[in-house]
Amino acid sequence: MSEIERRRFHEKDELNEALAAEIRAAIATGIDQRGHALLALSGGSSPFPIYRSLAEEDLGWADVTIIPVDERLVPESDKLSNTAKLRDVFEPAGARVIGLFPDPEEDPLPPPALEVVDLPADLLWLGMGGDGHFASVFPGPDYDTAFATEDDTLFVNPYPLPPEAPVGRVTISPHAIARSRRLILVISGRDKLAVFDRALAEGVASPYPMGRFLEETQPNLTVYEGL
Repeated sequence: MSEIERRRFHEKDELNEALAAEIRAAIATGIDQRGHALLALSGGSSPFPIYRSLAEEDLGWADVTIIPVDERLVPESDKLSNTAKLRDVFEPAGARVIGLFPDPEEDPLPPPALEVVDLPADLLWLGMGGDGHFASVFPGPDYDTAFATEDDTLFVNPYPLPPEAPVGRVTISPHAIARSRRLILVISGRDKLAVFDRALAEGVASPYPMGRFLEETQPNLTVYEGL
């Protein structure tokens, strides 16, 4: 049985500080319990001010590995690369950043993240689109496969391709996401909150991938809601 905690914030600064505290706690717990912390972080514009601020803090970054929750099938030199953006922020702080698949422009090819580190992540930061997708789990030809697989990652081709990033993806799978030691979902704006409410109420009958995720995987989840 899943447990879903919902935390609502009316001030952006308070939301950002609460999210920063989640990352600090996950790093401290991972290092204390296993000598190392693994963070799976989302891209997009909203999290990066928090990431940049945390990268300036002394959190033991040398013992932290960061992977993206999902990635576009592009080299890191492409502006669409989530891995490159995470690398730019966290590698100067001393963290190790690994992509979900080898960068084809590197020679020799580096190994993909999950040949180097093992899930579950100490913290996985999940976002949700206005269409109810999460990570790179979209309705389309790979939708049922995404929920059926027990693998940690899979390649997906959303249909139709999102116009802002019309490429295939690799994503951490729904079941691997749900197994995270700490799973947070960050949603901002009343429209997205309405989508989440409907997804939660409808479950697998929902047209939104988030609804199927919540019912099928039964995750323990904290939802951070910004108004």
